[in-house]
Amino acid sequence: VPVIVNNWTSMPELVKPGITGEVCEIISKRFTALGSYAGIPSTESLFNCMMKIYNADRESMSKAAREYMLEDYDTAKVYAKHWSPFLRRLELEIYGK
Repeated sequence: VPVIVNNWTSMPELVKPGITGEVCEIISKRFTALGSYAGIPSTESLFNCMMKIYNADRESMSKAAREYMLEDYDTAKVYAKHWSPFLRRLELEIYGK
């Protein structure tokens, strides 16, 4: 921490650019042998992200990243907000109770 993620699939929402890390742009996507696409990062964007983090107050970014994860992605909070209601609906659908 701080982190650099690609602006591809599920990673950008985990970073607040300039606060908890940086988001690297992709230049293309390619189909893989696994039957899915992979985003190819821009080396220029990656370099710029690395320089931003190198020149930033990494201690502050680390603290901000930790607070952000605990605020929005803590397992107890995710369970209470998303999983518990889903499991209740599933139980009603299966058992009708």
